[in-house]
Amino acid sequence: MAAHWTQIARAALFALLLPVGLSAQDAARPVALVADEIAFDEQTGVLTARGNVELFQDGRTLTAAAIRYDSRSERIAAEGPITLRTERGETVFADGADLDADLRAGLVEGARSVIAGGGKIAAAEAERIDGRYNVLGKAVFSPCEVCAARPTPLWRIRAERIVHDQQERLIHYEDAYFDVLGVPVGYLPYFRHPSPEVERATGLLAPEAGRDRAYGVGVKTPFYIVLDDYSDVTLTPFIVTEDGAILETEYRRRFAEGFIDLDLKFGLTDYDDDLDGTQLRLGGFGAGRYRLDEGVTAGFDLAFATDDPFLRRYDFTTVDRLTTEGFVRRYDGPNRASVSAAFLQSLRDNDPQSAIPLVLPELSARQVWAAPGIGGEVGLGFDAVSLVRERGRDVARVSLGADYSRQEIIPGGIVLRGFADARADFYRVEDDPAFDGEAARFLPRIGVEARAPFARVDEAGRTHVAEPIVLFTLAPDVNDRDIPNEDSVIVEFDEMNLFEADRSTGFDRSETGANLSVGARYEMIDDDGLGFRAAGGRVFRFEETFDFPGRAGLDGDVSDWVAAGTVTFADFLEVSARWRLSDDLSINRAEAGGRVDYDPVTLFGYYLFVESDPAEATPLDRSEVSLGAALALDRNWTLSGDAQRDLIEDRFVTAGGVLTYEDECAALDLFLRRQFTESFSAPRGTNFGVRVRLFGAGAADQSKASGLCAFGAN
Repeated sequence: MAAHWTQIARAALFALLLPVGLSAQDAARPVALVADEIAFDEQTGVLTARGNVELFQDGRTLTAAAIRYDSRSERIAAEGPITLRTERGETVFADGADLDADLRAGLVEGARSVIAGGGKIAAAEAERIDGRYNVLGKAVFSPCEVCAARPTPLWRIRAERIVHDQQERLIHYEDAYFDVLGVPVGYLPYFRHPSPEVERATGLLAPEAGRDRAYGVGVKTPFYIVLDDYSDVTLTPFIVTEDGAILETEYRRRFAEGFIDLDLKFGLTDYDDDLDGTQLRLGGFGAGRYRLDEGVTAGFDLAFATDDPFLRRYDFTTVDRLTTEGFVRRYDGPNRASVSAAFLQSLRDNDPQSAIPLVLPELSARQVWAAPGIGGEVGLGFDAVSLVRERGRDVARVSLGADYSRQEIIPGGIVLRGFADARADFYRVEDDPAFDGEAARFLPRIGVEARAPFARVDEAGRTHVAEPIVLFTLAPDVNDRDIPNEDSVIVEFDEMNLFEADRSTGFDRSETGANLSVGARYEMIDDDGLGFRAAGGRVFRFEETFDFPGRAGLDGDVSDWVAAGTVTFADFLEVSARWRLSDDLSINRAEAGGRVDYDPVTLFGYYLFVESDPAEATPLDRSEVSLGAALALDRNWTLSGDAQRDLIEDRFVTAGGVLTYEDECAALDLFLRRQFTESFSAPRGTNFGVRVRLFGAGAADQSKASGLCAFGAN
């Protein structure tokens, strides 16, 4: 114990003595030294410390077996093994060092540097200059872990000279070789990249290469540009052998109250079956949001293409309709208001763009108040829209509505809700041979809903909740068949809208007559993670109705049956299904999907069957299944794949797979995808290629520790 206090006392004495030999500028900086043995020669001005030496100054730390400080030359000689940590987080391991008094400059022998952010540099010799530059000779850089089980990193850069600029946070290389698994694959006389701790820096990103039957071999070489702290641009030349060239541009900007993202594609291409030759093509996507005030947001969504095949041909999207919209929206609890304009573009074959309307504009507002004196809520609504076509029907509509609802719980726990609403619609129709002029109508409705929730806990501790539901609504038949149906063309009847007062999807058609919706909901919750939910029922009508288009399952005097169920277990299983059944229990529509995640396997699938409906442009039954799986082969290798099959045509639609390797310093994706169906927008073909991502050299990808070194292999 006495020796320990002697050591501390000598360290404190050195903290007073060391500044005496420093310049006036450095004298005010605090210095601390801890060692097993400290000696000071007053005649030579040399201080010697041995055994577990630690020297602290201005956030920098030097640990060594021994140090020798010459107060006259203001130099520190350290004997290894030594460790030097800077205030920025870099760590240097070395066999020996000759440094100045404030540890900012000097020579280091056998240096091995760990850079903040994960990069590592090893060198035969190193020199530290001005507290800013680490100059390393015959050096190697790599972010990969190295251990006895993996002495050669997955990739590294060997250079005659490496300069690490800690102020600019750049690493410079002279006479550099790029090695993969120890094999040289490239050489550059000079290049540089950001230090690994830099999250955003201008420079090249990892390339991507692949082959597709539609456009041949394609190579992408992204270049990332930092504009400022809040915005950046990525330019990606995409060269294809069959068609020409494309420039992908991605612009991102962040504001204190919003953002803008633009992803635009410029192509100078010539499709094989395009008789117009080489053309300049443009397409892309975007989104923007800005908060104008509390609850008020302005924004836009962008999706467009100058010709139908462009985006689908080069795998920029798989959708066949694009929507561009601008809007201002306000939400305040149940109150809302919005104004928007939209442009819809079809990429489908034989779908004329001139028949698709522009939405210029659409207005909507709703305000809710507590009803004074009688309880419940009163709401007022306003909606308007103008649809304009290049050729064909133009429609303008204005709707005004009011509603009232009140809910009470009566003895026995039964929940009763009464409601009434009314809406007035005004139409102006032009360029329609069937109806050209003005129309107006008034749509009142009343209804009552009763729910009886029951709950119990069984002997196993499971909670069961069952809720029978009955909904009665009454509305006169005021649908004017001459009014064009623009927004209620497609109606999907399922358990989600079984208990809606009006199951029409828009304003142009309304559900009328007297009808009774009968059904129930059930839920079981188990503390061990098992859960089950189910719902179902049907609609009974006092008179037949034909308000709904096609085979929605709602026409006639009784609807189809609808049912749905979901089973979950902990975090690794979820299976859901829903059905729509006719009176004889034949299936008119069915969906089922699920996911199983049980390490190391993930399985997922989806099944769909839809009965033919000429009114919805589906003259044939549709039945398809999609299946996929992912298998973690080990910590670093993952194999995944998916396939979609048309069960009516008995053929695959798409199939593909990806083999991925990822560790703390790199990731590699080998992918293969086959498109079995064909259209001009999305031709049949096979696409395969490789994507490479390097971590620790300016890339922002997340990484994970390598399998060999992560478990302490040696």
